[in-house]
Amino acid sequence: MRFSAVNKLYAIILFLVYVLSFLTADESENPFLVDDFDFYNSPDIYTVALNDDDLFGGSDDDLFGGSDDDLFGGSDDDLFGGFDNDLFGGSDDDLFGSSDDMFDSMIEEVDAPTAEAPSAVDASAIYDKGSFRAGGSFSIGAESLFTWYEPFKDGNRNSKFIKDGFRNVAVTPVINADFYIDIRPTDIFRFYTKAKFKAPQPVFYPFSEDLENQYPDEDEKMEGSLFEYFVDYNLHDQVFFRLGKHTVTWGVGYFFSPADVINLSAVDPENPTEQREGAISLRTQVVFPGTQNCLWLYVLPDIDEKKEIHELDFDIDDLKYTAFAGKFEFLVDRFEIGIGGWYKYGRTPRAVGTVTGAFRKLSLFSELVLGYGTEEQWSPLGKNGSGNVNYGDMKAVFQGTAGFMYTWKDPKLTLIGQFFFNGFGDKKTMDLSIMDFVKLKNAYNYAGRHYLALSLSKQELFTSDCSGSLYGMLSLTDGSGMAQGTFSAKFWDDFTLSTGPIVVFGKKGSEFTRMGGFSGGGSFSWKLSLTYAPDKF
Repeated sequence: MRFSAVNKLYAIILFLVYVLSFLTADESENPFLVDDFDFYNSPDIYTVALNDDDLFGGSDDDLFGGSDDDLFGGSDDDLFGGFDNDLFGGSDDDLFGSSDDMFDSMIEEVDAPTAEAPSAVDASAIYDKGSFRAGGSFSIGAESLFTWYEPFKDGNRNSKFIKDGFRNVAVTPVINADFYIDIRPTDIFRFYTKAKFKAPQPVFYPFSEDLENQYPDEDEKMEGSLFEYFVDYNLHDQVFFRLGKHTVTWGVGYFFSPADVINLSAVDPENPTEQREGAISLRTQVVFPGTQNCLWLYVLPDIDEKKEIHELDFDIDDLKYTAFAGKFEFLVDRFEIGIGGWYKYGRTPRAVGTVTGAFRKLSLFSELVLGYGTEEQWSPLGKNGSGNVNYGDMKAVFQGTAGFMYTWKDPKLTLIGQFFFNGFGDKKTMDLSIMDFVKLKNAYNYAGRHYLALSLSKQELFTSDCSGSLYGMLSLTDGSGMAQGTFSAKFWDDFTLSTGPIVVFGKKGSEFTRMGGFSGGGSFSWKLSLTYAPDKF
């Protein structure tokens, strides 16, 4: 196993930036220097919109009520779990905390005050000259899934059908680990890398007479990949550069984020806090002292990372496929507004708008996306495309989402809801062929037009070590969807046991019944998982 051999050009750039950081380092006394660890837990430098209570947070209470447990009990593999993930899926090592957004956590049950002047904090505190940090996390466990397809079908209402569901239980061992290194040799330069490891996952059917165990290929071994690697450079505490592969939080949505077209993976509604994989890019952040405004600029070269050999593949002819993105964020009373755009040759260009804010005790977020033409219409200009583009058939396409979150602090209860309109989707998903359905899913993650997602979570259920949650997602286009309930309990400090039902409903050929590879009319499953996840080191 070996990691990505970053090409010579990238290595030279890193070296030049490193040398430049020493040549331009400002050794003058910093009157605003703060403790490194305090800084990571403080509001962003020029993006303090509210008081010490962040727009989507503000106390030691975490997103779902205040314990160190994840929404469904603390397991990294639970529905809303994850390793060092923030609310919107960003990295815990971003330049200003954990995301590119000015607001990156959830509000408490307090009235949001009007905007205040930005905190007088010098960004050089991020780098903490001469510091070195390293750490990681590890988890091991097993997941069991009992499934009954079409449980309400007349022919399935018998004891044999029920017994077969138990007998055909699928058991999957899960082993995950990550490790990071954070080096800050000067007060204006920083290097960070994060590696992730995942063991091949066999699937066992220990009690089945009909199903055979599934094993990884003989040549498949422990997978290791550089999930993030980047350098940060600070120019006079006003312009901040980040070069490398890193997670970007471009949107503000929770279950859905159509504005986020930069990361390599979309938000998983069943695990929305999981950190998403980012692309290689040069990010430039320009802050405006004395204001709470900020400009983000991105240059994303079309570099394919070949996972099987862990190498970067780049051709000089691919320069025209470099993507560009930019967004300007500013405050209007209690709301942060972002306006930007994204362009890449051979892809649908997009204009993006985001809004986050609070109305009394309710936190609100919204995204608007306006694209021109579909991905299929632009594909002839893509790297592997052929044929001609028919611009006359193109038209503006709209995507939009809006959501809310409300937290009752005392009972540690959190309600989150979000609606999503997908203008690229089809109005009649049940009439789609398998090929057309897959095309829409691959291009836009969803095949239909209208979706609704809700979650209700309760921390300290019965005891401080237990939690419970309900999650559901509905396609308003064809009436299909899924619902899940989870109860989690921690014991012996590092162990988490989670269990609960999963219901997939809808007519034959509807979106959610197709997603699991089953074309029937729905299913009922029961999931049971046990995870050992010791404290991060």
